[in-house]
Amino acid sequence: MNEAQQTVLSLFKQKQTDYDEHMEAIKHIWREYGRRKQPDIQDPAGFAAGLEYLASKTFLGPKISQKACADKYGVTSHKVSQAYRRLSDTAGDIISSYWRAAVDGRFQTPPQNSKLLDELVDQVLHMQTCPGNFSTELTMDQRFMLGDLFSSFYGASFQEKIELCVELFAIHPYHPDLYIILAEFSPYNHRKKKILTKAMINGENAMDPFIMKDLTGELWMEVDARPYLRAKAAYAEQLIREYDFDGGILHYRELLRLNEGDNQGIRYKLLPLYLEHGYYTEARALLDTLQESDTFLLFYKAILAYLTEGLTRRTKTLLQKADHHNPYVKDFVLHPKKRPKDLPDYYGVRDESEAAVVAADTLWVWNQHKSFTQAFLDLQ
Repeated sequence: MNEAQQTVLSLFKQKQTDYDEHMEAIKHIWREYGRRKQPDIQDPAGFAAGLEYLASKTFLGPKISQKACADKYGVTSHKVSQAYRRLSDTAGDIISSYWRAAVDGRFQTPPQNSKLLDELVDQVLHMQTCPGNFSTELTMDQRFMLGDLFSSFYGASFQEKIELCVELFAIHPYHPDLYIILAEFSPYNHRKKKILTKAMINGENAMDPFIMKDLTGELWMEVDARPYLRAKAAYAEQLIREYDFDGGILHYRELLRLNEGDNQGIRYKLLPLYLEHGYYTEARALLDTLQESDTFLLFYKAILAYLTEGLTRRTKTLLQKADHHNPYVKDFVLHPKKRPKDLPDYYGVRDESEAAVVAADTLWVWNQHKSFTQAFLDLQ
């Protein structure tokens, strides 16, 4: 962030009174705008006012008009409107993701039986991590009970799942998979991360000290290592939900190093992160290791070509190949209302369910790069 951009942010911090809890998110939006546009800032107050007007809409703050924002920063309403439009046009994908998170937090229905969940989460948070493999202390009957309890989660209601968690905790209070479930249910990010940190530590402590060293690259082959790998993947996903994309990327990279066979499908999560956040060398290296030509990889190859070469003949050829592999993707890009609200847990090959997932994973590129999107829509 250069001096002019820092001035805008400092002015916004001085004038605002309602967005302290969202300051990191607002800084992220502003940094991304600066990185993408490299603006020539002649009037910091105008941009600061536009930033507050954007914050009021994005984070559901106090209702404020453009005129009120202009008066607060000593600029004209036109400058507020102009700055807001530039910010929203350039960083619309990031702004939308924060807005959705704010709406989800504001209107989410409180979970049933939340007292029981809170009590269980408190117990987990106050427990010390297990220094070894607690599973070795279990009887055969307890092992069978754990398997039955975990399998009972499928199709259970929320209240039933919490009761199952209580039973699991009574048998195995250190099980990483139990912690992953509790982190998913907990409504607070700082608690989620703490629970998942403990899950990773418990999972790693449960392994023989030589396993990590001797089986690096094929760690999934060791059954005792799988809870650790699942916990690490869940922690990476939580970092990404909190917009710590670089942190998530580092954990995903480590998972691929530990498990080169990628039984968890980490490459499909890592590739779009590489592409969206400018790690093109890493994206190309990962694509080069993948021989199969499924819809995801075909679109990622076309996107990488566009981002590094522009709208060349090669880019269009790759895009055409991806389109032919699953023509349903184009329909979801052209008609956003057709996209399902919730993505499927499972999808087929070259069908609409796969297209819905591909369209969601590549949404950022269609939003940010209009010429690429138009080239895609123009394909015959």
